[in-house]
Amino acid sequence: MMRTIGLIGGMSWESSAEYYRLLNEGARERLGGHHCAQLLLRSLDFAEIEALQRSGDWDAAGKILGDAAETLHAAGAEIILLCTNTMHAVADEIERRVGDRFVHLVDSTATRIHPHPPTTSNLPAACNPPTACNLPTACNLPTASNLPTPPTEPKPSTTSNLPAGPKPPAASNLPGGPNLPAASSPSTGSNLPTASSPSTTSRPPAGPKPPTTSNLPAGPKPPAASNLPGGPNLPAGSNLPPKANSLDPSAGFAAAGMRKVGLLATRFTMEMEFYRERMRRHGIEIVVPGEVDRGIVHEVIYGELTLGRVEETSRAEYRRIIGELAERGAEAVILGCTEITLLIGPDDSSLPVFDSTRIHVEDALDRALAPA
Repeated sequence: MMRTIGLIGGMSWESSAEYYRLLNEGARERLGGHHCAQLLLRSLDFAEIEALQRSGDWDAAGKILGDAAETLHAAGAEIILLCTNTMHAVADEIERRVGDRFVHLVDSTATRIHPHPPTTSNLPAACNPPTACNLPTACNLPTASNLPTPPTEPKPSTTSNLPAGPKPPAASNLPGGPNLPAASSPSTGSNLPTASSPSTTSRPPAGPKPPTTSNLPAGPKPPAASNLPGGPNLPAGSNLPPKANSLDPSAGFAAAGMRKVGLLATRFTMEMEFYRERMRRHGIEIVVPGEVDRGIVHEVIYGELTLGRVEETSRAEYRRIIGELAERGAEAVILGCTEITLLIGPDDSSLPVFDSTRIHVEDALDRALAPA
């Protein structure tokens, strides 16, 4: 049985209508037949909320939305969605009132962009931290790689491998350190070059000229920083993973582990800290347009889209702005305002697009249909 989803809407009603449509289409797609979503809607007067936004009275706005969440909960809503990105600025108040019944839009979106929150090193756990001493065993680096190479080579010994004679030089004087294998007994699996190619591991007969130090292995050079996990040149034959932010087209954008994404939204969402701070918890850096372009994005939302107007000139401007975000290193773009999806979609973007509204809806349906 599907759980009841409560919607805090009206900001604007175009946004609420989009949530209503997507939730019902998703329920029918998943359940088939004449099924639709079990919903409760508390629709607010956007004029009142918009005035509080302009005046900066976010506490008053938070009280209104918190009251709406409690109303939905009392009416039987088991899952609660706030059908607007911008008003997640007061999501803490809603969470305080109804707890984990509230599905935070930014968390839903961030999980789709980067499914596994990163470690402090921004590398996969197997290579964290990227020091030479704890690289994955797949790299096959010998323990001697962590020992310093002596500054000069010692004088060659002419009797080090003969059965009798003077005591061979101490291992500490051999290049590479005390733990290097003898030249006549190369260690399999250590990846060290052999000094010769003996057919057996027995001591060579007396007489042959022993190898000089120029033929002895100097010990493997510790990996340079550029060869550590995520660097441009992985060691030959290693199984280290590629950089965390590399994009494998065959894996789909959701599995790419993106770390730097552009955001198109209202000025409040792009400039206030609540959105980027929540994304930062997931290891995602937000990139927003410049000052002038932020004004364009915001004005299109409030002056056109929330009033039901869709202009081709505005679509062209949004395309241009997305292109500039790509030039600044954005790997994808978040459509961080529900009304934006009325203007542009994936075909309008040079970057992968994350539609936060659709992602939010899919997350809610997953929870509503999850086994008890």
